[in-house]
Amino acid sequence: MSEWAAFLLGLLQGLTEFLPISSSGHLFLLETFLEIQQDSLSFIILLHGATILSVVTVFFKDLKKFTLSLHKKSSYTLLSKMIVSSLPLAAVGFFLRDFVERSFQEIFVGIGFLTTALLLLSLFFKKKKGSSTLDNLSYSQSFLIGVSQAVSAFPGFSRAGWTVSTGLFLGLSPYASVYYSFLISLLAIFGVLLVEIGNHFHSLAFSPNFFFAFLTAYISGTLCLYLVLKLVQKERFFLFGFYLLPLSFYLLLF
Repeated sequence: MSEWAAFLLGLLQGLTEFLPISSSGHLFLLETFLEIQQDSLSFIILLHGATILSVVTVFFKDLKKFTLSLHKKSSYTLLSKMIVSSLPLAAVGFFLRDFVERSFQEIFVGIGFLTTALLLLSLFFKKKKGSSTLDNLSYSQSFLIGVSQAVSAFPGFSRAGWTVSTGLFLGLSPYASVYYSFLISLLAIFGVLLVEIGNHFHSLAFSPNFFFAFLTAYISGTLCLYLVLKLVQKERFFLFGFYLLPLSFYLLLF
């Protein structure tokens, strides 16, 4: 892989992982239209590592407080809610993995973009900003957010878009919606990485260009995560729907 390709893929990962526009859908389109061949598990692992580092950077104070107080009931309860949110995605990965892999086609990506766009645009009609904290989040609500995360296993369905929007519709405050969305993403990413590294440890190999992509993804991802926080708090998250809507029409019609 050339330096230019590594830069593009790293940048796109950082931009699309946190913005509600689907990283899997955009990476698929970039690889398809520019004929970039990227099948390296090592490369994928590094990009996901950059994602984890961005989340830790932005929410460092909250994560530090959470980890240092796991012995307390409030943190233990939050962790149990995170596990409940992770169950739907685990079920999709276990039972529907082959179907998900076969869905990486232009038409399915277009459908994912379209439904995500409609969900984001529906936030415009949400009249009242939520104020609930994660302490008020019920287990049934945690499960619903988890279902939204599971939907995003399919290309074009933005994980950030679906989970943050679901949290907002459930009455969570903007900050709590974003924080919980990326908090449960850490469990999902760690789970995938542990499985993949365990299965392919001896075949992993990292090139300098991979680390260049890692740095690009980390910097762009961190900036985008701050942007998402700001836009959600200002109730401007729906604007990304205007980007996905014409893109979905293009993929579905042409």
